[in-house]
Amino acid sequence: MSDIFDTIALGDCLDLLRALPANSVDAVLTDPPYGLGKRQPSGLELQRYFSGERLDTGGDFRGLHWEIPPVGVWRECFRVLRPGGHLAAFAGTRTWDIMAGGLRAANFVPSPRLVEQFGSSVLQWINGQGFPKSVNVSRALEKRAVRDPQNADRLLGLASRFRGYGTALKPSWEPILVFVKPGGAPADLELNAPFLYSAKASRNERTVGGRIENSHPCVKPVRVMRWLVRSLAPLGGIVLDPYVGSGTTLEACLREGRHYVGMEREPSYRNIAVARALMVQRNVAAAANAAR
Repeated sequence: MSDIFDTIALGDCLDLLRALPANSVDAVLTDPPYGLGKRQPSGLELQRYFSGERLDTGGDFRGLHWEIPPVGVWRECFRVLRPGGHLAAFAGTRTWDIMAGGLRAANFVPSPRLVEQFGSSVLQWINGQGFPKSVNVSRALEKRAVRDPQNADRLLGLASRFRGYGTALKPSWEPILVFVKPGGAPADLELNAPFLYSAKASRNERTVGGRIENSHPCVKPVRVMRWLVRSLAPLGGIVLDPYVGSGTTLEACLREGRHYVGMEREPSYRNIAVARALMVQRNVAAAANAAR
């Protein structure tokens, strides 16, 4: 395994995962495509997905055709993860149930530690940014009155009563599914809360101080990934990310003293991740030398 430590392989992760030895990584941490398409899959399509077929959701976020991970990917992650190891995967707020079902179909189970501690194996990244923004309550009621003439008087009365009120900023959040491979003693998860509040990745962070160009549309903040890396993998352990993107997981591993095994299908994103990892590696080494 040492020859693939701290490397980023180019290709489809389903093919690349098959080359890894069984029980060879300590944790899996990834931010895969969410399957946020334009259509709802039918019950029959979902049954076929859980049995191993790919799922068509009609495209994905921002028009990018990133399908929700096939169950076969999760099965390979299950195979290479050591017994008792955890997998954490970000998911979409309206498709996380499908992803959780796919993980169950691959023989993963919800993290018993998190269920015991927090009542759920779903963590939350809360960022408090972006949509939905504050809504003017009075104006919204007036618009509804136009569409519903039969209740217009009541709605306009409410609009007058709530003039000046807004719903304020409602924090945005993303679920993080945490599952475990049965068969061994589950790794300790040192989590004080089932959520982390963190702003989205700043331009300075995603470009490592403006020294690389990062065009990836969905960059996670390093703080969130470091929180998860510390919780999932022991110091010096190996973290697998089959959907590397622009490399936030890898940066978190470098900064937290863990090894990584990365995989990315898109050459442009892999190039970004490689450049980012090399730059962070130099920064970490320089900081260590300065501390001596």
